[in-house]
Amino acid sequence: MSNKPIQEWKITNLKGVGDVELTLDASKRVFVFFGSNGVGKTKTLEALLYFLLAQNKNFIPKGHALKISDNIFQSICLNNLCINVKNALLSENEVYLPNMFNQVEVKNYDSVAYIGAKQRGSSEKDSNHRNKSMGSSESRKSTHSELFELAIVNGNLDRLGMNQDIHHWFIERAQSVNPYQKSDDNRQVDIDTVLSALSTLDDRIGKTLNVDGDDNVYLTIEGQETELNELSSGFISVVKIIQAIVSAYSAFTNEQDLLNVKGVVLIDEIESHLHVEWQTRIIPTLKELFPNTTFYIATHSPLVLSQLDEGEAYLLKREEDGVVRSHVIDSPNKRILANVLRDTFDIDLNALKRESMQDSDQDLAKTRLLKLLRETGGDNDE
Repeated sequence: MSNKPIQEWKITNLKGVGDVELTLDASKRVFVFFGSNGVGKTKTLEALLYFLLAQNKNFIPKGHALKISDNIFQSICLNNLCINVKNALLSENEVYLPNMFNQVEVKNYDSVAYIGAKQRGSSEKDSNHRNKSMGSSESRKSTHSELFELAIVNGNLDRLGMNQDIHHWFIERAQSVNPYQKSDDNRQVDIDTVLSALSTLDDRIGKTLNVDGDDNVYLTIEGQETELNELSSGFISVVKIIQAIVSAYSAFTNEQDLLNVKGVVLIDEIESHLHVEWQTRIIPTLKELFPNTTFYIATHSPLVLSQLDEGEAYLLKREEDGVVRSHVIDSPNKRILANVLRDTFDIDLNALKRESMQDSDQDLAKTRLLKLLRETGGDNDE
């Protein structure tokens, strides 16, 4: 990677993990982290979020304070740009979040989305929710900014982007589509973008949405209207991933062409609730759908890994000095899955298969192999 532009990330004293150093190929738009439990994949994503929020030119710091005991790192640096907690202290016990975000003056992105792992497969409707106006574009930007700060302060990043009632998200946007609504606040494009993206990911999902008089939301699946609550956790997971990206991009930019927003998306455990086919397609499809988006992703799935290009996959590993460092996984999409499992996850499928066979099965297999070799002339004892 020495001849390529690189991202050098250094995180000091990451909570529960220690120091983390990432060396990533900056010519890529996708960075997927693998590693054993406890190596810090999720915490690394959360630390990156702080820095990337600071680089979001549309993010509005809201003035919340964080207990020093709840802060997750001491400092985080990308190349020569740094956020240092000691420069953001409000008191000896509190960190003032705006003072953290304001330490980074370079603003590279128009939007940021974070997709936590919890509640992704849930489509439960909030019965206490009352549909209301979405507000102006500026108020939507302010509200979405505060969602990030509150998730940091309350320790809810693990469900950020996933704890929104998607029924009412669709309904509120559908209600904005009327001849009296100012064009800036008509967000039909949010719905259309989600449906178009879902249809690209899986052509069984149609590009139509309906809402009945009881505020039930219906998607078209394989030509049939299906209420959101009736969808499988896999379908809901896909819907919520796309909806969360579009929701953040819309709130921060109010653009009409949301797929081409210059943004960054962080996704924890992207494989959660996804069946096998979607695990193999989700990242290539997201790259295609959002051509100006950079993705930072954590996963445990070898199927996700098997679809990644050179420079997109990284193994996080704790080394002898205690520091967690990234190690690039060479061209996983061009290698046999069994070899990827062996080299990355230390899983030998052939050994597991041999161990699972009974002695009689092994004897039978050997007999059949010897017979085959004799028939083909491969067994020559002379």
